[in-house]
Amino acid sequence: MAVKKAETGHRAARVGSRITQELAVMLSQEFRDPRLEGVVITATKVAEDVSQAQIGFVLMGDDPGGIRAKVAGRRLDKLASMIRSKLAPRLGLRHAPELHFSLDANRDDLVRLDALLREVGEELKAPPPAPSEDPKPGEPD
Repeated sequence: MAVKKAETGHRAARVGSRITQELAVMLSQEFRDPRLEGVVITATKVAEDVSQAQIGFVLMGDDPGGIRAKVAGRRLDKLASMIRSKLAPRLGLRHAPELHFSLDANRDDLVRLDALLREVGEELKAPPPAPSEDPKPGEPD
C-alpha cells in the first residue's frame, strides 16, 4: 500500500507539533536541570520520512554573550537520545525521529518581546498615580 506524498507531509507536521508539545512538558515538569532553565521550544521541523527532527529553541531572560544558550544547547544535545526514547511511546511511534537542537534565529526578536512584556508587567504592578491637587482648566476654584 503506497502512501501519498501529501499524507506523509501532514504526518510529519503532526509529529512535529506533538514533539513540540511533549518537549515543553518534559522541560517544565521532568527535567530539573538548572542549565535548561528558561529554555522554550519554538518550532520543530520533521523530515517527511519522520527520521529526523530539527528543534529550534530560545532561552528567555538575560544571556549576555549567549553563554547560557550555548550551555543549554550542549545539554539538550547530550539528552537527545534519552528524550528520543521517552518520546517514542508518547507519540505512538516505534521509533522517534533523531533529534537535533539549534538556537532559533528569531532569538533577538523574542528577547526584545520578553523585555517588553516584563516592562508592561512592572507597569501594571505599579500603583496608579495619585490624582493631582491642581484644578483642571475650566473648573471653578
